[in-house]
Amino acid sequence: MVHIDCQSVACVVVALTLWARTVVAQPSSARQPVELWGAISALGDAPTGRLTSTYAPPLLPAGDFSSRGGQTLTLDPHRALGFDAGVNIFPSRHIGLQIAASRTSADLAGTNGPYAFEFTYVSRQPPDSTPQTFTIQQSIPWPDTTGSISVVTASLNGIVCVGPADHVHATGSAGVSYGRISGTARALGYTTFRMGGRAVLFSDEYHLEVALGAASTVGFNAGGDINMPVHRRTAVLIGYRYFAAPSLEVPVRVSSILNAGEVANEEAVASVSARFPLDPVRLDVLGSRVLAGVKVVF
Repeated sequence: MVHIDCQSVACVVVALTLWARTVVAQPSSARQPVELWGAISALGDAPTGRLTSTYAPPLLPAGDFSSRGGQTLTLDPHRALGFDAGVNIFPSRHIGLQIAASRTSADLAGTNGPYAFEFTYVSRQPPDSTPQTFTIQQSIPWPDTTGSISVVTASLNGIVCVGPADHVHATGSAGVSYGRISGTARALGYTTFRMGGRAVLFSDEYHLEVALGAASTVGFNAGGDINMPVHRRTAVLIGYRYFAAPSLEVPVRVSSILNAGEVANEEAVASVSARFPLDPVRLDVLGSRVLAGVKVVF
């Protein structure tokens, strides 16, 4: 489910408000036009990737076996919301500096191929306990990906204003951004085997949630907005922003067992993580969003 971190947003808004008040408190001869703005955003694009697992399903506690298994989860974002806030400073009439921050969160989806494994083991079957080799192969249809991914950015931009401030006017900005990405994805399959009495083989199938990140990157952002004054110092804005950065490798770790009640011989998350190593997932880092909000001129 999409959510916005209210505490993070509140900290950004309070910090920008206090900074703007400090600027406004300067003597009029030293004062520069300052615009404080905030907006709700709907995301068009967000980081995408594929999470691949490759491992050897274990025979516990020990035994003569060989195995392989794995799958690929598709990480496609949809239903994204966010919040943007910033300060525009205009030392001259049309050219200035913009300091901005944003947080966006998107639900993850994606159609997945099957979870598959092959397990070969040696068992001594009654009545004569002669060693015999058996192989199990399974390809299990797998549900769509669920989860979420969040991107927090801080940007320093140049900004240009076109048109008189007391009428409908436009601004355009571009610059450098620092981004931090994190999230969760589910479910990954993981299977363990145990040898019971009379050489009977038992198995447990886990459905796992994994944590993504956090990982940081530096990229480029650009955008603009249309401002429609509704009061001498207040305007409604509608805008668009784009953020892109190089592909990023995000660390992945097992965070929880989703079907713990269905696992007969449940292992701790730490034990699962030790036997189920996951490579980092490579994300294509980009984001575009439409903004709607309010701007106040000090």
